[in-house]
Amino acid sequence: MKRFEVILFFILMPLFVYGQERHIVVAADGTGEFTSVQEAVNSIRAYMSDTTHMFIKSGIYREKVVIPSWVTILRMKGESAATTIITWNDHARMNSMGTFRTYTIWIQGAGFIAEDITFENNAEPLGQAVAVHADGDRAVFRRCRFLGNQDTLLTANQESRQYYEDCYIEGTTDFIFGPATAWFERCHIHSKKNSYITAASTVEGHGVPLLPPSSSGARWELIFFRQGGITGIILRMKRQPGMPSRAAPVRVPVLAHA
Repeated sequence: MKRFEVILFFILMPLFVYGQERHIVVAADGTGEFTSVQEAVNSIRAYMSDTTHMFIKSGIYREKVVIPSWVTILRMKGESAATTIITWNDHARMNSMGTFRTYTIWIQGAGFIAEDITFENNAEPLGQAVAVHADGDRAVFRRCRFLGNQDTLLTANQESRQYYEDCYIEGTTDFIFGPATAWFERCHIHSKKNSYITAASTVEGHGVPLLPPSSSGARWELIFFRQGGITGIILRMKRQPGMPSRAAPVRVPVLAHA
C-alpha cells in the first residue's frame, strides 16, 4: 500500500506543479525576485496551464525581451505606464538587422496580457525600429504605451488575434503594421509625421469582414473603435498605394492636435 502511495505521488506531482498560478516580482532596484524582465521570463516553466502573474515595479528596464512560444498565459503588469518602461534602441540599419529583429519585446507565446507598461524603441529615426513584435495568439494590451518612430507596433502572424484597450500608440511611418487581426478600443493613435499610419498585410481569407460588407469582398486587418481617435501631424487615415484600405476612417473620429 505504501509503495502504491509513493507511485501515485510521483504521478500526480506534475499536475500540482503545472496547475498552480505563480506570482513573480521584477524590480530594477533589487527589491523583487528579479532585476530584469528577461530573467523573470526565463524562470517560467514551459506550457503552464495556469496564469503566471509578473508584476514589474516602476523603473526603466533597458533590455531586449523575448517571450518564447512555450511561455503561455503570462500576465505582465506594471505599476504605471508612466513609470514602468521597457526600452531598447535597435534599428534596421544596425548591422543589416532588418525590420523584424529590431524589437524591444517579441511576444511569441499565446495568451499574453500586458497592463500599465510602456514599450519603447528609442532608436534614432534612421529606419525601421519595432517596439513591440506581437506574434502570439490572443494577445491583450491594456493601458499600455507604444513609443517609437517607424514601425512601432508589429501585429504579426496571420493567425494571431490581438486586442488593445485604452492604449497610446505613436510613430512616424507605418507604425501599426502586419498581418494579424487587431481590435483597438478607445486607443489614442498619434502620428508624428505626415506619412502613412498603417501598413496592413492581411493574408487573403483572414481578417474580419468589412461593416457594411464590401462588394469586392475586401477584409481589413485593423479596426479602430469609435471611442478612439487619431491626433498629430496627420488627422486622417491614408491609403497605401495599390493596397485596399485595411482600416475604417469613417469609424475613427478626428481629435484635435495633441
